[in-house]
Amino acid sequence: MANASSYYYKYLVDENAGTYELVKSFAVPYSSFISSVQEIGDTIVVDSGGQGIFGEYTQDGTLLKQFKMKMNKYMIYRVYKYDFDGFYFNK
Repeated sequence: MANASSYYYKYLVDENAGTYELVKSFAVPYSSFISSVQEIGDTIVVDSGGQGIFGEYTQDGTLLKQFKMKMNKYMIYRVYKYDFDGFYFNK
């Protein structure tokens, strides 16, 4: 699936009204089943685990940086970004 894409979708859910609204979406590298997303600060970290690709995006979906892992038989399950505020080595 060389040209296929997966998509990041963010919904605003109103549980009291029983409604939802799509508030943000953009294309990311395709992954059929293993992937993750984390909003941290003003950026969004996305991993497309099936391809071994992870990247950081702006809120409007502009790619800031992308990394590709060399994969043999394993895939990326999750990617997290930390700011390390409050850690002993960041004082």
